[in-house]
Amino acid sequence: MKNLQEKLKNIFTEKEDEPQYDPQMFGAMVVGVIFTAGLLFWILWTALVYQGGIFGKISALWLVLSGQKKWSELVPAGLPVSVSVFSGWLANLVATIVIFAIVAFLYYFYQKRFSARDKNELQ
Repeated sequence: MKNLQEKLKNIFTEKEDEPQYDPQMFGAMVVGVIFTAGLLFWILWTALVYQGGIFGKISALWLVLSGQKKWSELVPAGLPVSVSVFSGWLANLVATIVIFAIVAFLYYFYQKRFSARDKNELQ
């Protein structure tokens, strides 16, 4: 983890012997931004849209657990769960877990980075 933080910190530090405009760094930045935007779109689409999204499954499960509907009304008899309102639940769940993991990592990373910076400013 420290090695990753050091690499990320070294990306933004300037050295005097480097040129002001580095085309390789600019190209890497463009590729990184496109990759990150695609990853963010894919994760959010999988969690919120694919096969009805996670909120559709949560609301249907809530209807069953609260007793407003029966399981047999949402999952027709003789048909697999994959053709019901719960189809795609595994992909939605995995994408939601990945979203929470990314948010937790970013929170941990920035919390550690900014708390260390604040301690240095106070001294």
